[in-house]
Amino acid sequence: MNQLVVRHRYASGSAFDLSRCGNHGRPEAASWVEGGLRCDGRHARVVVPPSPTLTRLGSIRMQLSFVHHPVRAIYRQNLIEGHLSFAVYITEDQALEATIFDASGRWVALTSPPGVVIKDRWHTGQLVHDGAGQALLALDGDVLAQGRGLPGSVGGIQDFGLSVGRWPNPEPRDAFEGVIGEVRLWRYDPRDAIRDLLDACCVDKKRLQEVVAQLRADGWDAERASELFWTLYDAAARAAHAHAGSDTGELARAVRTGSRTSLLRGLATLMRSKRSRHDRAHGDAILDVLAKAPFGSELVEPLRTGRPPDDAALRRLAAALCLEELLPARRDVRKGH
Repeated sequence: MNQLVVRHRYASGSAFDLSRCGNHGRPEAASWVEGGLRCDGRHARVVVPPSPTLTRLGSIRMQLSFVHHPVRAIYRQNLIEGHLSFAVYITEDQALEATIFDASGRWVALTSPPGVVIKDRWHTGQLVHDGAGQALLALDGDVLAQGRGLPGSVGGIQDFGLSVGRWPNPEPRDAFEGVIGEVRLWRYDPRDAIRDLLDACCVDKKRLQEVVAQLRADGWDAERASELFWTLYDAAARAAHAHAGSDTGELARAVRTGSRTSLLRGLATLMRSKRSRHDRAHGDAILDVLAKAPFGSELVEPLRTGRPPDDAALRRLAAALCLEELLPARRDVRKGH
């Protein structure tokens, strides 16, 4: 479910990206020492420009090894920061702190107790956000802080890119004093979820090709489908945050875990959001988000205006994937069900 999108081993004397995603770093005023990248607390850093694998993260897992050699007592020394996405840094009382730019447009902090970062000792820090609302900060395998109510998905890295060793903006500030050995960053990868959804031994390829051909005839292409996927991902993550444990939360869990059953049932719940008062309350939470997103009017209006949801397309796709049995049974109007 996670894709490694950055892996820099500075101990090798290079910022070459080993993740095969091409997110190579550009050293600035940096020097290489035994163990990794030496950061002078002023200008030194490695910067990675924005790329398609960084501007859409969804969820994140970041791991970084470092040793702190403090010379000055300053409020904040950045280990790593993604512009308008996330940051991990050391405070003046030797605490480890992380901030995440969540889906509501807020920077939310996770803070360890003071004194956990011991100078002149190697540490491994880790930041995780599940893409829906929970996050944790760890050091050397020990969880130091956890947070709930951080609505996902995590914002993608923006114009100033990913900066290792100081603030990502052009002004040199919040610079780290010490050595950074290795950086790894993972993002949510929908390909695993899609592969899990498809059973290669069962898929009716001919019917699936017919469905795809019809979508293409209707003007769909890879870019538009990608936009729709991330729209649904964001909507599901926000709905799960707003309605933890609700039926719509199943859609968010499915997006994260790749569950075939949960994904189709969650989508079916969304398509039937007008069927009952309970479903409508949760369905509207998703519709409010979708209405503001790309293709929002196309997705929302048939439900918003109260017209009966047409699940024929969903059933055709499910049949082509041999998953029709996972959908709720059709309502038999003649019998009054």
